[in-house]
Amino acid sequence: MKLRIKDIEQALSILRTAGCVFGDPLSQVDVVYAKDKSSMKSFLANDLFLRIRVNNGNEIIFTLKYDNNRHNVDFTKIEHEVTVSSQDEMEAMLALLGFERIVEVRKTRWKTMYNDYEICVDEVEELGSFLEIEKLVAPGVDAAEVQEELVAVLTSLGIDLSGRVNRGYDILKLEHEGFA
Repeated sequence: MKLRIKDIEQALSILRTAGCVFGDPLSQVDVVYAKDKSSMKSFLANDLFLRIRVNNGNEIIFTLKYDNNRHNVDFTKIEHEVTVSSQDEMEAMLALLGFERIVEVRKTRWKTMYNDYEICVDEVEELGSFLEIEKLVAPGVDAAEVQEELVAVLTSLGIDLSGRVNRGYDILKLEHEGFA
């Protein structure tokens, strides 16, 4: 679940008061790849989305997200990640497989765990500030129940839910750039 937030320092303070401990902020550059980007509709129709994420300029993580229902608001998907040693080689392989570079998203991220939930507070270039809460679950778990659980957790922490966003940063960035 993702929320647009007005005050990043307030969100961090609320979470710290609840006992959350944040590590050093991460600088992340995410590049998203897909097979079809001729329009927003065709982009959203892809079921495989690949990402190369570079953390703090040195750690390179390749992610595959399988999502045959990307337009839904629940953000559920199958996800696999692996650390790779070369961004250039990974990009060359993706090009040979027919995947195109779609969009680049740059952000600063503060991460913490709260019980069984990963919470990230992000400052995203060109898009603003966001809070994400995520719970990893086994396949077959009812996504609606998990969403209700996430709402309950944020509500109990006093986080304002009015800024709820149902799109990923990649889509928000494409919209910001006028991609239709």
